[in-house]
Amino acid sequence: MSNEEEPDYAEPQRQVQRWMGRCLISLQQSERMLKALLVDSQISARMPVATGEQPHITRAYEQEKVASKTLGGLVSLFCSDVVSVARTPVSDEKVLEESVRQMTFDVRFSMTLDKFEHEKLVASMREMVQMRNDLVHHLIERFDFFSLGGCLEALAYLQQCYARAEIFRETLKSVGEGMLASGQYFREMLGSEAFQKFLTTGKVPLQGSSMMDAMQIAFAACGGLDSGSVPLNALTDWLERHRPEESYEAYGRVSWAQLIHESKSYCIQRTDGAGNKITAQVVRVAS
Repeated sequence: MSNEEEPDYAEPQRQVQRWMGRCLISLQQSERMLKALLVDSQISARMPVATGEQPHITRAYEQEKVASKTLGGLVSLFCSDVVSVARTPVSDEKVLEESVRQMTFDVRFSMTLDKFEHEKLVASMREMVQMRNDLVHHLIERFDFFSLGGCLEALAYLQQCYARAEIFRETLKSVGEGMLASGQYFREMLGSEAFQKFLTTGKVPLQGSSMMDAMQIAFAACGGLDSGSVPLNALTDWLERHRPEESYEAYGRVSWAQLIHESKSYCIQRTDGAGNKITAQVVRVAS
């Protein structure tokens, strides 16, 4: 049959096939992104401190676990574990108890939304699942592909589906880029010299830490800005009363004296200019 003898719906029918393919490819790209996001969304590392042993790293969602998931299953996992409703944090005593026995990292990348935004996102993602199922299982039932009118209706519908699928894909891409940046920062931190030193010594780096901020506040609160020095007992008592979460044990030190000495911003003087013994004083180190 020559081109002149083709039925009037032949070219629209080819366009329907083309746009059907574009829709499914877009949805499959989103499906692959969801799998990648889930694999990297929750990572746990158990690291023996100061033993030189390699860390044991596990993922909540291994590649094998998500490989066979359908788009609907992936969306369900994503909406429950990666995207969550903002809520008041609840402490986990079991996790805290375990972290005392060994150094642990539980890294979770997630989006926290208010209830309205969460419901809106979940609804839109479930809409994509329904659209995908309709395209794969019911499209041929909805339109007459052997008539010009039926093909044109199907073409218009598929173009709308493609536009919605691309919005869905771009949304996931945006989330993925944010998680990728966070993951890169985490990997760089694990490979840093300071972190490697922590693994071998058990000491948390002090520079840039919240402990240094707390010490600066304590030094000022105890009159150090005026006198130039603060009694060691006064400084440590202030920290233990006002910043109990900032302990020397949490930073891998055996005493306040060790922590202050290794801070490189403060030192302890135990003698005066004549060499006479005095009450231990914390003094700021000149930069």
